[in-house]
Amino acid sequence: MNPLTLIGELLFGAIDPSKYTSSLYPFDLVNPTSWYSIYLSAISSSSKTSDDAFSKIEMVFDTSVSDIVLPQSLNTTLISLFTGQVGSNATLLVQCSLKNETSTIDFTVGNGIVISIPIAVFVGEATGTDNMCVSPFSFTEDTKYVFGTSFLKYIYLVLNTEGSQGAVAQASFSNSTSDISS
Repeated sequence: MNPLTLIGELLFGAIDPSKYTSSLYPFDLVNPTSWYSIYLSAISSSSKTSDDAFSKIEMVFDTSVSDIVLPQSLNTTLISLFTGQVGSNATLLVQCSLKNETSTIDFTVGNGIVISIPIAVFVGEATGTDNMCVSPFSFTEDTKYVFGTSFLKYIYLVLNTEGSQGAVAQASFSNSTSDISS
């Protein structure tokens, strides 16, 4: 979905190159018999470096939630990138001033594909304390981690359910004419 127009499309058996930038990068679905998922291997920022390395994590694509749900073990990485803190309900709180930043949060997924999302879109409602705002990041001790709509609207995703494969690219939000191919 285009976050500027709030309009999205679902295509069956077709690809629209006008909706993404660069190339479509193929990847194998991690667990195609249960759900559609991809590996996450890094989270970084265009404005801050982080030395926090972690093993690749299976992330489920889930359009029923807006959050990005990560393992509890990654909270220090995100706290560092956002100069934030974790709230009482395991949600990442970020500085409200990030709403004016132009840097990006970069997610490395699949076979090294980098998806860059403006940091400002991760700044939600103010909490009323310490100039902190709610973000769509939350942490869990569970073993199921999720890319919700706050991530999904910034990617172009193709799923081949018969071949157990997918392809992903950075979404394009230009108002170009559709170029649908099957």
